[in-house]
Amino acid sequence: MLQRYIPALLPPLDSAVGYQPLAANKIAWPRLNRCDDSTVVAMSAGSIASPANIKHGDEMEDPRDTVITAGGGSYLDGSLTVALATRDTTTAQITGLRAKIFRTFDTPVAWILNAGGGGCGGIDIRLFEARLDEGGRILDRGVQQSQEQPSANPPKKQPLGTGFTVSGGDQTQLLVEAKSCKHSYTWGLEIDYIVAGQKYTYRLGTPEEPLISLGRRDKSTKLYVGSDGFDQQPPTVKEFGSRNLQGEDSCQPA
Repeated sequence: MLQRYIPALLPPLDSAVGYQPLAANKIAWPRLNRCDDSTVVAMSAGSIASPANIKHGDEMEDPRDTVITAGGGSYLDGSLTVALATRDTTTAQITGLRAKIFRTFDTPVAWILNAGGGGCGGIDIRLFEARLDEGGRILDRGVQQSQEQPSANPPKKQPLGTGFTVSGGDQTQLLVEAKSCKHSYTWGLEIDYIVAGQKYTYRLGTPEEPLISLGRRDKSTKLYVGSDGFDQQPPTVKEFGSRNLQGEDSCQPA
């Protein structure tokens, strides 16, 4: 008699103890995992005074990754690449995405590192846009060209919902472009999905270990340039000049 009721109890129990049938892998943040010639990163005031004060990473590490590890964030635009699959052969229906904002702040951007290398040809990827200035509103941009690393499977074209499915043998990649302009934010991505009729939410980023997206610069912000690792050729200070950095065409600096 007891066995008749145990299966009905299992999904709620799984959810209560934190079991996640879905595996959501953060492939890259905030630059693309492939050749990215435009993403810039920044550090807010009161943190690390300049790139010279950052502990050097591996000689092959992209200097933008070094800044993120040290507590920096994206500047205006950041790209979060996520791979989705289930942990076994079960099927998950991806029903929604949300940008969960943990904190909004207006600490000035102390400095920006522009360390982009060369670009390369694009691939198709499913693109979403997270507008942090609008409370984290997510827009579905469909399948778009990106310079991200090719995936084994083609991007899914179905809208989020019961028709957008992944499994252990049918994974997919999403690219979420986070945009911050008026303010700076710490945030995370919440992924709603259904497995066997049970609803779950997978969270990337926590209040303790968030994604960081910084808003526009002001007159005190310094610009550093340099595409080599920090232990090869330290970034150097450069005048901003008249050319806008990525994202500044739609978000004019103060």
